[in-house]
Amino acid sequence: MDIAVADVYAKDPHWKAEREAGKVTFAGTQGWRQSLQQFIDMNNAGCFQAGVAGTANTAALSLFAQGQGLMWFGVSGQKGALDAGNPSFTYSIRPAPVAADPKTMRSFFNPDLSLAVNAHSSADAQKAAQTFVDFIARPKQDGLYEKLLGNITQDQWRHEELPSWMSDFVPVLKANTIMGPPLTSWWNADVGIALRTNAIGLLTGQQSIDDVLNSMDKAFNKGPQ
Repeated sequence: MDIAVADVYAKDPHWKAEREAGKVTFAGTQGWRQSLQQFIDMNNAGCFQAGVAGTANTAALSLFAQGQGLMWFGVSGQKGALDAGNPSFTYSIRPAPVAADPKTMRSFFNPDLSLAVNAHSSADAQKAAQTFVDFIARPKQDGLYEKLLGNITQDQWRHEELPSWMSDFVPVLKANTIMGPPLTSWWNADVGIALRTNAIGLLTGQQSIDDVLNSMDKAFNKGPQ
C-alpha cells in the first residue's frame, strides 16, 4: 500500500473515484502491479530479515531498536515505542523512498493515530473519554503527548514547524506531496484485509500478483460498509 501511494495515486489522484465508478480495477492497474512487483523484488534482493512473513510489526521494531536492522519501515507515531527500546545508536526518520520514478515521490500522512471516542461504548464511558480528549487537546498537554509518542501537533503541521528529528519532512509539507493512507479511503475494510492477508503469500511463493489484486477487487465489489 505504501509503495502504491507513489506508483498509483501520485500518477492518478482520482484513482479511488474511478475504482468506485467501475472504470478501473486493482488487477487492471499497472501501478498496483508495479507496487507488488517491487515488494517481491525487495524480498528477492534480501532486503527483509529471515522469517519476515511471520514477523509482526512490534517484533520488527524491537529488532531495529536492538541494532539488528539497518532500516525499519513504520510511522513516526511509533517513535515513542522505539525509544522505549533504548536503542544505543542515533537514528533519523525520513520520508519513505518508495517511488520507482523520483518525479512521482509522494508520502502519506496518517491522521488515524489521534484519540477518539468509541460511539458504541456506554454513555458514562463516552463522557469519561471525552473529558480526557478535551484535557489532552489543550496546547501544552497536546504538545507533550505528541512529543512522547512521536506524532506532531496540528499547530506544528499548520506552521510547518516540525521537530528536528522530522526535518526531512518539511520539504514534503511545503511541496504538498502528501495524501492520506489509501486504506482509509476504500469503502469497506475487506479490501485492506485482502491485501494484508494475501501479500504475505508473495513472500512465500504461495500467491501471485494476480491472486492478490483479484482478491482486492472481489472485496471491493462487495460495496460500501
